[in-house]
Amino acid sequence: SELIITVSIITFIRKFNKKICRINQKISDITPKLKTQLQQIKLRVIKTSQKVSSITEKVLKVEHFLKKFLANEFVVGALFFLLKSNGKAMLTIISLLPSLKKILNKK
Repeated sequence: SELIITVSIITFIRKFNKKICRINQKISDITPKLKTQLQQIKLRVIKTSQKVSSITEKVLKVEHFLKKFLANEFVVGALFFLLKSNGKAMLTIISLLPSLKKILNKK
């Protein structure tokens, strides 16, 4: 009776060991593929990050250009308005210039 129990335990352990060995082999087969795919994903993430940084930089340049352009247009318009108007309007525009400067210097 003890012999039968011992043999069945040994048989169970061998079957379990074979299953573990098969699973281990599958994992060993898949590991290099996973490493390669993870490296490719890493490269894609790096490239995407670089593209986003580049786009952000370009947007900031355009924003800076537009601020300068609008400020110049405002100054030209204000000067034109001042030349065509009376002194009261001129004083009003001059009083607004510091506020405009603060707005344009904000980032």
